[in-house]
Amino acid sequence: MFIGCWPVKSTAAVDVRDCILRALNSVGLNPGHMVAVAFDGAANMSGKKGGVQALLKEHSANLIYVQCRSHLLQLALVRAAERCAPVKRVLAIINKLYAMFKHSPKRLAVLEGVQCAVDGTSHKLIQAGSTRWLQTWAQPIFFSGQENCKISGHFSGHQNHVFKLK
Repeated sequence: MFIGCWPVKSTAAVDVRDCILRALNSVGLNPGHMVAVAFDGAANMSGKKGGVQALLKEHSANLIYVQCRSHLLQLALVRAAERCAPVKRVLAIINKLYAMFKHSPKRLAVLEGVQCAVDGTSHKLIQAGSTRWLQTWAQPIFFSGQENCKISGHFSGHQNHVFKLK
C-alpha cells in the first residue's frame, strides 16, 4: 500500500537523510530499527563518510548498505554493449530518435498520437543512457521490530522524492 510521497530539498546527502528521517517519524517508524538500505552507487547515496547510508548509520549503528542490484546490472549491460558494434549502432539510432522527438513539440505530439492509435495510451519518452536505470525500481529500507515496512525512493535529476511503501 502506498502511504506517501515527500519532496526532497536537494539530492545532497544531508537533505535526503533528513527527508527520510522526517518521513519515518511522520508515520511512527523508529529510524533506529532500520536494518538495511539499498541505493545506487552515487557518492551522495553510498559514500562511507558523507553519503546517505553513512548518515543513516548515525541513527542505526548496525545498518547494512547494499548497492542497488538493478543499477549494477544496468552498468554491466552498458559495458557489455559498448563492446558490441551492432548494439552500439542501435543505441546511437535510438538516441538520435529520442533527440528528434524530444526537442520538437510538434514531432512529440505526432509520436503521442501514433502511440495512442496503436495501444490507446502514450508512453513517457526516455533517453537510453549509460548510467541511468530506466526502470523505477525502489530502494528499500527494511526495519526490525516493527511491521514489515519499506520506505523507498527513486533519485534522478527529474524525480527528487522519497516514496514510502507499506
